[in-house]
Amino acid sequence: MRYIDMHTHSSASDGELSPALLAKAAHDAGLCAVAICDHDTGAGISEFMESAEKYSLEGIPSVEISVDFKCEMHILGFYVDYKSEKFNSMCRALRAFRRERNETTSRLLAKQGINIPVPEAESFASGDVCGRLHFALAMTKHGFVNSVDEAFALYLGSGKCAYNSAQLYSPRETIEKLTVCGARPVLAHPIHMNLNNDETFSVLKELKTYGLYGVECLYNSHTPEYEAFIKSSADKLGLKITGGSDFHGKNKPKVHIGKIYNDRPIPYEILENFKNT
Repeated sequence: MRYIDMHTHSSASDGELSPALLAKAAHDAGLCAVAICDHDTGAGISEFMESAEKYSLEGIPSVEISVDFKCEMHILGFYVDYKSEKFNSMCRALRAFRRERNETTSRLLAKQGINIPVPEAESFASGDVCGRLHFALAMTKHGFVNSVDEAFALYLGSGKCAYNSAQLYSPRETIEKLTVCGARPVLAHPIHMNLNNDETFSVLKELKTYGLYGVECLYNSHTPEYEAFIKSSADKLGLKITGGSDFHGKNKPKVHIGKIYNDRPIPYEILENFKNT
């Protein structure tokens, strides 16, 4: 059997490993294909693809974008044309907006007596993308919380006092922009939307009208029951399914590359079917 991971992050956004070391980790884990899906940037893709080729890995250039919606929503873009000006222009706009959002996060934390200026959070970012994880790392270092998990549970998680849901693009805009950049848009980890099954199906149906290509089905926090629901929904709507760990290295220590719920591997046939139009 051959195995894959269609959702990993490098230090170009909020992962631990450099893009090159991410490819090596996938190779060392016995994977044959892996996608790099950094947030709002393609800065690590070239390095990753070169390293993947070195290890005879099937590298998949991808990106993950947070979307302006009523709940938390992320869209993955697989096989993006990462060298195109359209893609890089989109990423620049996303990062500029992200910095404005980080200023809001800093202000919301200050209201709770937690002083983390944006430059302090940015100092924990290896690349040019700073987000909630980097605030959490700064909060942990300065003793405001005991761990990154605690920072999210008390302050930075969805619905918490320092959570800022504003994003630059709507679902339609995100899907259309990714499509123009040659990517295949996929709804990431639908479980994180915190919707019931009927609501989730309605969202998938709406996104399909905008050009959604698929939905992440095999995922580190999708139970077998939820996985079955997503697979059934995808079949009904004519969507492809993907599978990924959402690997971040030590920044998500309980998540292992190439493994999903109950430490299961992701079969290559998922990617094979995804590529077949």
